[in-house]
Amino acid sequence: MPSLPASSVKATCCAFVVLQGGHVQQIGAPADVYDRPVNAFVAGFIGESNLLRVRVEACEQGVARLRSERGDVLQAQAGALVPGQTVQALLRPEQFHLGCPADAGCASLEGTVEQTLFVGKDFEVTLRSVHGEHLKAVVRDASRQALQRLQDGNRLHLWYRLDAVHLIPENA
Repeated sequence: MPSLPASSVKATCCAFVVLQGGHVQQIGAPADVYDRPVNAFVAGFIGESNLLRVRVEACEQGVARLRSERGDVLQAQAGALVPGQTVQALLRPEQFHLGCPADAGCASLEGTVEQTLFVGKDFEVTLRSVHGEHLKAVVRDASRQALQRLQDGNRLHLWYRLDAVHLIPENA
């Protein structure tokens, strides 16, 4: 049997196997592993991620209010969360938008644009949140008017769908 590096991904016809130090971290379909990693290692290994350690402040009407260690407030679908619980909130860069998607509940993080890079048809935006979290967003199909908001130093709201936030248990 061939050996694999200590941290690796092996793709089979239908599944990824993510290893760390020779131990299986996650097995699943590529999209499932990317969208719902079981821990922070898998989240960072499989793709770029904004991963924030957050504490659940409240759960009302199916929506959880989350506060990051630095003080930023996020929202997510509450699911089985309970106030006081600590989890990691994952948002992939491509899950951010310049406006609230009309088809679902959404929330935003506010901050200052630190850098905008044009990459093909996309714009990679680095945002420093109000409380100092660094976030990366990939903005697609931005109008010329919207591009004005992406200039360094501008205040900006990055919107995301509540169901886009993937929550990882703290000890995973």
